[in-house]
Amino acid sequence: TGAAPGVPRPAPASGAAPSADAAFTPADLLRLVRARRRLILQVAIVVVALTAVVAMALLDLVLSHLVLGVAVVAYGVTPDWTWLAIPPLIALLALFCAGVGLILASLAVYMRDLKFFVEVGTLLLMFLSPVFYSQDMVPPSINWILRVNPLAVLISSYRGAIMYHTWPTQLEWGGLLITAFAAAWAGLEVFD
Repeated sequence: TGAAPGVPRPAPASGAAPSADAAFTPADLLRLVRARRRLILQVAIVVVALTAVVAMALLDLVLSHLVLGVAVVAYGVTPDWTWLAIPPLIALLALFCAGVGLILASLAVYMRDLKFFVEVGTLLLMFLSPVFYSQDMVPPSINWILRVNPLAVLISSYRGAIMYHTWPTQLEWGGLLITAFAAAWAGLEVFD
């Protein structure tokens, strides 16, 4: 009952029947590891590769923020407590991107041309988000596009914290939290 195939059970003491909760001996555990060596090696390679990718992305993020910090201070903006909003904003962006990435990875298995749509969609999102312009420059008649675009809200909150020393509003935090966790949940559901 409950024994994995190919996993030896500990020998019963004095001829008694083996019990389901008998402990493994070190030799039994070693045999199990040897039997599953290939799977363990494959998992280890994936973990190391993902760790390297994440470490390189974090290094890139830190270095780019150092350059951004120097540029902002040279521009005349003084450091402020509102800069403490940046790490949670980055974490929410990472969570949102991970969820969307999982959804797109799942869809890409069935739709090989998805990468072309993603490239166009990313380009559209960049122009529909206030990256190169301020949210104040958008006419009121189409300002609703920025309010429903989660990246626009994040970019405006990020810019406000760094440049204008304003904290994101509770509505912005709430929207970002809901969007990030919904994207992560949807990504895990679709990917699973």
